[in-house]
Amino acid sequence: MPTPQPTRILFLCTYNSARSIMAEAVLNHLGQGRFIGYSAGSHPQADQQPHNLAMEVLKNSGIATSNLRSKSWQEFASPGATEMDLVITLCDALEQESCPPWPGQPVSAHWSYPDPALLTGTEQAKLDGFRIILLGILRRVGALVNIPVEKISKLNLQTSAQQIDLEYAELDALRERVEKLKVPARKTDLIRAGINTLSKMPDTDLVAAIESVPTPQKAH
Repeated sequence: MPTPQPTRILFLCTYNSARSIMAEAVLNHLGQGRFIGYSAGSHPQADQQPHNLAMEVLKNSGIATSNLRSKSWQEFASPGATEMDLVITLCDALEQESCPPWPGQPVSAHWSYPDPALLTGTEQAKLDGFRIILLGILRRVGALVNIPVEKISKLNLQTSAQQIDLEYAELDALRERVEKLKVPARKTDLIRAGINTLSKMPDTDLVAAIESVPTPQKAH
């Protein structure tokens, strides 16, 4: 039986500096070659680089970052570009924006996450925000890579991605926590938002969360 082609997924946000970068890295970490992640932004700055805190939480969690770079979505819309199977937008603004025509006509889905790059406050508060988003992405991507091999098709990918978004609907909790972190962090605010526990969470707990995701099924 021929080896199936890897499933290619493109993650999009505005600047390709935080959410989509983390999603690309997590998918490539968990996908074990059966899934390949890519990322891009609709309007990256000319000198755009991945956010330093996104890179920090990924590295601290044992996820490779060496190949990550910020780029425009036009790189994936040009003739001859790698064809995607699924495109997932990660910021609400892109739901209202027309995407370029993608080679291969991939299906699409939307996973909504607030932008941790907008956080203000202490460096620890900002880092906590990035950790929250990484954990949210980890849950959804972990579910996606465990779609059974026999169910991998564009239609099933789209349906599964949309269902995963409903099942892992942390958005309200994420938004509440991120909003709490946008103001100067007082101990009572952090306790009320549940961030005091998160700020004490060692990076080894993130690693353990990642390692707890089941290995993707392999074709027989």
